[in-house]
Amino acid sequence: MLISSAMSAEEECHALMCEEICQTMGRVAQEADDPRRASLAYLALHGIKSLEFFGFCRFDSESRQELLDDIRGLLQSSGPEPAASN
Repeated sequence: MLISSAMSAEEECHALMCEEICQTMGRVAQEADDPRRASLAYLALHGIKSLEFFGFCRFDSESRQELLDDIRGLLQSSGPEPAASN
């Protein structure tokens, strides 16, 4: 991730990274039983990963596991759908 971040300033590398993430998001939306929840979970995982990789926030193992369990719970939840976008 750090290498990717450093390379993102280079247009070609940035384009490759964008393409890969867009393809993954497309697969999540097409293949998941609940695309909105799966997309939200994917974004949450990348958010946690980015916060740690860039050194903005560090989670101890217990806190990290709780966050991952909560994200897993989001996917398994039968609760209300995430808010609709405008």
